[in-house]
Amino acid sequence: MPIRDVLILTMAGTLSGAVMTALKLGSGAPWPDALSWGLGAAGATFATVWTMLNGRSGSSR
Repeated sequence: MPIRDVLILTMAGTLSGAVMTALKLGSGAPWPDALSWGLGAAGATFATVWTMLNGRSGSSR
């Protein structure tokens, strides 16, 4: 996998995790709860972007 794709995956996952954690903390959720939501969002984004990148590179071969 090219380094560019790894950077896209990392940045997308980090960004969505940070946004979800901030939203949960803003709504008054405790830290562990907000962090678990953030990690879940990061994992889901990572998996989605991974599938999109692999689908794109697989179809162009």
